[in-house]
Amino acid sequence: MSLQPFQFDNLWVALALWALLYSADYFLTLRGAGLMQQYGQVHFDMGGSYELNPFYQKDIDRLRRVSPRFIGILIGFGVWLVVMWLFADLAHLMPAFAAGAGFLILMEVSVLGGHVRNIALFTALKTPGSVVGRIQYSRWVSIRLATWSFGLWGLLYALFFALTGSWFFFGGIISMFVLFTRYSRMGSLLRRQLEKQQDQIEESEV
Repeated sequence: MSLQPFQFDNLWVALALWALLYSADYFLTLRGAGLMQQYGQVHFDMGGSYELNPFYQKDIDRLRRVSPRFIGILIGFGVWLVVMWLFADLAHLMPAFAAGAGFLILMEVSVLGGHVRNIALFTALKTPGSVVGRIQYSRWVSIRLATWSFGLWGLLYALFFALTGSWFFFGGIISMFVLFTRYSRMGSLLRRQLEKQQDQIEESEV
């Protein structure tokens, strides 16, 4: 038995949510990266940049508050939402707009949860003795953790879609599938490269 379908067809709400969540994503990433550099590096080695997405790594590593990449994506997908709404309105296919909005907005919702967790962890490191020791793990492990997080969010959006029948949540399912697939492939590639390196090291020691 499904709940009353949740309709999402307001362009201005979609634009506002996109701008708000995407901005929060970027600036929370900066906050997390700054705390990592200041407190986390003593205890954690993530096998590379704090930022997993290669597109943003240079800006985040440099803690750039004004990023051309950030501004370009913010405006670009804002325009994309407007185009989607115009198409859906003319074709009388508002579910298509709802799915497109959900693709962007719910993608950001899933990412923000990870930022909050990281910031809470690195903030706790300010207290001496809160974490003892150091852990180092390969890059593919960091990516694998993110991959399964996207998978779990996808299942949650699928549940909401089943309960509400809203295409907004269907868009979230698609975004999580895309991210899960992308990061799964990235992690598998890095894992194979590491295994190859380890095999070469073992062969050289024989």
